[in-house]
Amino acid sequence: MTAPFELPDLPAGTFVAATPRAVLAMMPDVRTVLEGVGYGPESDGERTTADVAGRRPLQEFRSGERRFLVRRFQHGGLLRFATGERFQDPTRPFHELAASHRLHDAGVPTAIVVAARAQRHTGPGWQLEVVTERMPGVQDLARILDRRRPGADRGDWTDAAWRRLIRASAQTITRLHAAGFDHADLQPANLLVDEGAFLAGDAAEIQVIDLDRGSFPPAFGADHRLASLARFARWIDLREARRGAAVSRTDRARFLVALEPDRAARHELARELMRRAAETRSRHGFGHMLERMLGMRRSR
Repeated sequence: MTAPFELPDLPAGTFVAATPRAVLAMMPDVRTVLEGVGYGPESDGERTTADVAGRRPLQEFRSGERRFLVRRFQHGGLLRFATGERFQDPTRPFHELAASHRLHDAGVPTAIVVAARAQRHTGPGWQLEVVTERMPGVQDLARILDRRRPGADRGDWTDAAWRRLIRASAQTITRLHAAGFDHADLQPANLLVDEGAFLAGDAAEIQVIDLDRGSFPPAFGADHRLASLARFARWIDLREARRGAAVSRTDRARFLVALEPDRAARHELARELMRRAAETRSRHGFGHMLERMLGMRRSR
């Protein structure tokens, strides 16, 4: 059966199963595994709650030594209060699947989406989710930042490992922008770190995740890059205001050096980011205040 909506261009070999109320796309190398645990267009399969969380705890499939994380879409901010898991656009997880493969092919480290699904809700809207293969030993950058806060247990994170992490974060973001991708929610919680590799001093990459609503603008330019970096800085500033300082001035300077080696261009970038921060502080501050009043702040 054909899908009840138009799918974006998917990677070659993608298997698509459709019913009148659901569409599932799977990469051929995981199709047997996912079907083996009972995952289908209208069946959730043998999933359990994972010991990792996004806006809420994720779920996972296990097949032998392999583990697959299921991320069900949920609205953020004030929309979460009104619409929860209902989405009008059923194509979003399929666009994310396609984007993850395009970024991987461009050399950007990312958790590749191996399956995407849209199911009709009872009533209006769609329930959406994506599946990625879980990598052992990874932590999101937001949790690692928390270890740098005053009084926190830093574990085995030495200053040298921290400097490597700052450089690698900037390099991953640079590669993301060089590939022409505008990430809609670029923040430390969406950067995955192979903690063991960094602590051991091995060459390690940082993976970009949660590509939903991201896009490849026809002409990715300076404005896209600045807006993306401003979102990233705004997230860090907001979290620091709530939880205490984790990123020092020296850390920020090192990040900017890795991001923009040319000194003059780097100073201009810093000035523009400060200007944008000043412009958006009151608008975003009001939205976050409303979320706190409604008890809707997420933990990340």
